[in-house]
Amino acid sequence: MQAHPIKAESANTDALSGALPSQNERLRHERGLDASSQHLSPSSSEPNDAFSNLSAEASPPPPQELPHTRLSRLLDTFVRRIGEASAWIWPVLMLVIMTNVVMRYFFGEGRIEFEELQWHLYTIGFLTALSYCYQSDDHVRVDVIHERLSLRSRSWIEFLGILLLLIPFLTLLTYYAFPYVYGAWISGERSLSPGGLPYRWAIKAALPIGLLLLSIATASRFSRVFVYLFLKPR
Repeated sequence: MQAHPIKAESANTDALSGALPSQNERLRHERGLDASSQHLSPSSSEPNDAFSNLSAEASPPPPQELPHTRLSRLLDTFVRRIGEASAWIWPVLMLVIMTNVVMRYFFGEGRIEFEELQWHLYTIGFLTALSYCYQSDDHVRVDVIHERLSLRSRSWIEFLGILLLLIPFLTLLTYYAFPYVYGAWISGERSLSPGGLPYRWAIKAALPIGLLLLSIATASRFSRVFVYLFLKPR
């Protein structure tokens, strides 16, 4: 008995379709390979996360600072404004120096007033910059030792240094500075050079003013150290 050709063809087609993967199966297979390759290959975000973790571990911790107080904020603001205003002394000083040089070497005429005004301006700028430098914590330290110490150790050193060294130093200088200025004012002291500047007491008055500003900056710093060592909870 001969098989029907249509049925035989359908049977062969079914056999081939069972042996060969369908289109849907091929798509699922390809997607599975893509998913596995994506799973095996690191994504672009993973290296970034790894580098960010490494950079976070390599970056040093933020530096510790002394806590501010209400008194320190008030005093620091005052000292900082005085320091920023006195910074204009340095351009004026440079202008005076350049004028004196031009007059001496181009016109052959040196002026004693300009020479004395130079060290007058330098004195005022230096004395007012002391308090600003201490307030901003930019004064010279032994950094090789200072950077290796903890904040508490540095605070104890500064606490003892203020009590035993800085406060007695400021007290002694201020005690002698006011009679020094008062004597120049009473005697009408002026420059001994011909054509020199008068009112020598005015430049001498920069000494007690600078000491007063430095005392204000010291009080601000001492309040911060005291709060950190004795009032801040551990």
